[in-house]
Amino acid sequence: TMSGSNQLHGNIFEFLRNNDLDARNFFAQAINPPFKRNQFGGAVGGPIKKDKTFIFGAYEGFRQELNLSDVTFVPDVNARKGLLPNAQGVPTPVANLNPAILPYMALWPAPNGQNLGGGVALAYSNPLQTVREDFGNLRLDQNFSSNDMLSGIYTVDDGQSLTPGANPLTQTASILRLQVVSLQETHVFSSSVLNVVRFGFSRAKWDLVASPAVT
Repeated sequence: TMSGSNQLHGNIFEFLRNNDLDARNFFAQAINPPFKRNQFGGAVGGPIKKDKTFIFGAYEGFRQELNLSDVTFVPDVNARKGLLPNAQGVPTPVANLNPAILPYMALWPAPNGQNLGGGVALAYSNPLQTVREDFGNLRLDQNFSSNDMLSGIYTVDDGQSLTPGANPLTQTASILRLQVVSLQETHVFSSSVLNVVRFGFSRAKWDLVASPAVT
């Protein structure tokens, strides 16, 4: 990790990517679905006390909204009515079908692609994936003397995402938080003897939850 110095320095940045700048996805229908990605942040470092105490901090943010190009196998129009083709290919009522099941067919996306037969068709859709991540670190350096230096660093990474499954009926939520603290003391005993002591502590939590996208 970089440290501050006797001069104040910093920078900021921004990267943008979106569907207007991308080539068409092979699986997209006619045009690319909406897509927006932003990566932004900055860093700054400088003195708290000249030649003695320095500080350096950095931050990076990530935001993404991506409508995925999805192709799903779904019940066709006849299957949604409880009709499946017989041996001759004629739509026929399914024997002993409980009509209470038919309203649940509407949970699948409506077919808008090729009918594959056997009560199955294709549905093209663009379910939304969202990603947010924030990363930052802070470093303090203290020069007690030319032979004795102490530094401390704190790093945090916090993010979450929601990703549709291959079938838009499912989705996966991921929530992550990672923290790291480290200390380092450097002491010069002589031109040939140097001692470095390091201490570190980390803590991480990751929740990964798969759930229905509809209720």
